[in-house]
Amino acid sequence: MNGPATESRRFLVNALVCIAVMMAYQVASRATRDTLFLSSFAVTSLPLMLAGSSVVSIATSIGAARIQARHGPFGWVPRVFTASGLLMLVEWLLARQQPSLTSVIVYLHVSAIGPVLVSGFWSILTERFDPRVAKREVGRFLAMGTLGGLAGGLLAERTTSWFGVAGTLILLAAAQLWCGWGISRLAPRGRPADSGPAPAPSMSTGQAVRLLRHTPYLRNLALLVLGSSVSAALVDFVFKAEAVGMYRPGPELMRLFAGFYAVVALSTFAIQALVTRLVLERGGLGTSIGALPGAVALGGTVSALLPGPWSIGLTRGLEAVLRGSLFRSGYELLFTPIPAAEKRGTRPIVDVGFDRLGDMLGAGLVALLLPFPAAGRTTTILGLAVVFALATLFLVRRLRGGYVSSLEAGLRAGALELDAPEDLDWETLQTLHGTLNFRRSSLLPPGRGARPGPPPMADGGRAHDAEAPRWDDPARVRAALADGSLSDPSRVIPLLAWDDVAREAAHALRATAERDQDPLVDALLKPETDFAVRRRIPGVLVVCRTPRVVAGLARGFKDSRFEVRYRCARALTRMLESDPALRVESETAFAAVRAETRLARGIWNSQRLLDPPDDAEQEDPAGAFVRRRASRSLGHVFTLLSMALPREPLQLAFRGLHATEPGLRGLALEYLESVLPPDVRDALWPHIDPTGPPARPGRAPRDPAEVREELLSARLSLSLNLEALRNAGREEPDRTQPI
Repeated sequence: MNGPATESRRFLVNALVCIAVMMAYQVASRATRDTLFLSSFAVTSLPLMLAGSSVVSIATSIGAARIQARHGPFGWVPRVFTASGLLMLVEWLLARQQPSLTSVIVYLHVSAIGPVLVSGFWSILTERFDPRVAKREVGRFLAMGTLGGLAGGLLAERTTSWFGVAGTLILLAAAQLWCGWGISRLAPRGRPADSGPAPAPSMSTGQAVRLLRHTPYLRNLALLVLGSSVSAALVDFVFKAEAVGMYRPGPELMRLFAGFYAVVALSTFAIQALVTRLVLERGGLGTSIGALPGAVALGGTVSALLPGPWSIGLTRGLEAVLRGSLFRSGYELLFTPIPAAEKRGTRPIVDVGFDRLGDMLGAGLVALLLPFPAAGRTTTILGLAVVFALATLFLVRRLRGGYVSSLEAGLRAGALELDAPEDLDWETLQTLHGTLNFRRSSLLPPGRGARPGPPPMADGGRAHDAEAPRWDDPARVRAALADGSLSDPSRVIPLLAWDDVAREAAHALRATAERDQDPLVDALLKPETDFAVRRRIPGVLVVCRTPRVVAGLARGFKDSRFEVRYRCARALTRMLESDPALRVESETAFAAVRAETRLARGIWNSQRLLDPPDDAEQEDPAGAFVRRRASRSLGHVFTLLSMALPREPLQLAFRGLHATEPGLRGLALEYLESVLPPDVRDALWPHIDPTGPPARPGRAPRDPAEVREELLSARLSLSLNLEALRNAGREEPDRTQPI
């Protein structure tokens, strides 16, 4: 009965079980990988193996980035999990005949495929959840994953005791096959597994690499991963060399590795539950990320001065615990300002590719030091780990500044649509206000999301004419706009992005728009035009009642940004009201409605306007109240429908949906059921009546004209009902003023 709620619960339960099994596999596979390899080869062979597996892993991450950019994570993660499980069964059969060869294959398999699958699974979660739900649920997923990792370590140790090290391969294969099946069930029902949310624009691998090379913030992110990975590889080699020297190969060594990874998982869980939120609140983003290199630098120094199994084991364990807790929590926030397309194309390369590149560099350094005596070699390797940790710690400071700059750019350009400060998720608020020490008002000036300073010159940055006003002086620009000395649309249109002069620029453009409307329409329809400009152009074009402008605004229904679509629809409805001779094809409006209703529930509920409504003052109090009470998405859909259906009864139906009297709401639903095309009705219904489908078996549909007359006759009742609702104190005051 409760379709969306049931679907959400089903997804959440399945995803929690999947992450528990997946992390159990991760922990058990690492313990098995290390035990098999070090039981067949000397520890001095480890750097070569680490370098080889890193090469394979980098190639795998590049392939995963390419597939994910084109098809999204649902298109490949379940299939790769299943294929990996089948390959593990083949390795189990081979282990009896060729144990040394099997240990190499398993090492390559686990090191190359495991991190890519974990990254892909997290991509599924972040794409399926809207940001607020993801922030609320991430703690639960981390906790389940940690408990799963603890169980995986215990199961690996027990399986080795009963069936030998090779017997754990069957356990690992079963876990991967289950993950492949379980993750395939996370896809929304009624759609194929590779259809997730609407994919972001595709980015080739070459484009992603060029973006990493030329974007300082992304480059620093990659260097952060690289530096922390090098220091981890160096400490890990010293730890495993100590382990091989103290324990015999086989079950004894497996017991050590399984116990170590299990303790790491349990400690990570404790840090996540008790410390992570407090560190983000009190210390901020820099402290959370810097805890990892700081701990490695301190632990490496102590271990170099006081070498021994306990100091080295403690340093390695501390590195693993902080990487999975404090570092991971801060690291995930660093991706917040990156646009979706860039994130899809670059994140697998950063997450996996640079991590494995760090392993390669660490392995190369260890290989260079292998000829030296063991005692001096250990001290030198730990010293290098400290050096890389300190370099990474220095990089954290640059990342904090880059995060601020990227966040500012995203907010000003509209690439990030954040809610009001009191509605932001906890971590982002702490990052903005506590860690980064700047006021959000500096990012969102009076126009909410528009550029606070002068835009780039329309002439591409050439020197201004002597007679032209200074573009950094709002008073002079306003004066030039008022007296007409600044009237060239190519120079005035960019001013719409500047809050200080946006009102005057819009007024100047309206005065010339009827005779020179092409530059405005062209700027509206170009995706590269500043978002603040595009969302304000419809308010200018509303005075141009021509077929060219109508067609341009209708094409704006397909824009990728909600506010542009919303402004285009509102401007068009005002034009159609003023000039009945203008027309918008019904199918154009219905197609736009179908596109809006296909949005994920979280996106539908969270769409906001950065600028205040420019026509709220023209509505009667009841209509303005309903628009503030309804979601912006639903209001936009009814604006689109008013271009294809009779406006007055449709407006009454929209208000009736928000009435408290069941009879009025039922009448509104019945009218919509009778006039909407079947496909539009079925797509819209979950958003207006999630309690049930529109079809009413056993009852013949009423004549639409009859329902329309009944709805029109209920106009007074609707107004009284909404007025009573307003007076009951449920209305939030509208403090916005139009530009």
